[in-house]
Order: sequence, then structure tokens, then C-alpha cells
Amino acid sequence: MARRVAPASELGPGDRKFVEIDGFELTLLNVDGEYYALQNYCPHMEGPVGRGPIGRDDDGRPTIECPFHGWTFDLDTGDVCFDSKKRVNTYDVEVVDGDLVVDV
Repeated sequence: MARRVAPASELGPGDRKFVEIDGFELTLLNVDGEYYALQNYCPHMEGPVGRGPIGRDDDGRPTIECPFHGWTFDLDTGDVCFDSKKRVNTYDVEVVDGDLVVDV
């Protein structure tokens, strides 16, 4: 289900915003003009992964690091960046009529 979550103008490059949808917190990110959304919940130790530093992996793909224990996740897929089956939930984001719309 697509949900309008915020005006795109509220999320400039490098910004993040936290929104609640159906009882869980999402993190919206603008990484170099690309929008990402992920559930703000690390599967390792339940840390607030959306509050961690943004980076890039060796292939230049955008990542986020959980501030609790350093697990790094691919922002496109939600997959942890090492040999594991763990992942964070990620959601498609698009701009519709100036608003960020997340498909949850």
C-alpha cells in the first residue's frame, strides 16, 4: 500500500526523517538525491539502524551502519553486508506531486 509520508522538500541531500506507519518506525533518507526508506530496527540487537552513519560499500552502493554493533546494510536491498541471511526491511520510495510516497 502506497503512503504519502512527507513533502520531498523536507528531506534535502544528507537528511533523514523518522515517521511512524502502522505502529512501526521508518527512516527516510536522502543519499545524494536518491530516496530510501527502511524500518528503523536492526535484526541483530534491535538497535535504531536508521540513526547510524551512511556510507558506501566497495562497489559504491549506499549503506547504513547500525550504531549499536556496526552491522552494515545495503540501502537498496536491506541485506547485511557480510555472509548472513539477516536484513532490514526496505521500501520503495517515489516522489508524487512533490510528496514522498512509500510502498509499505
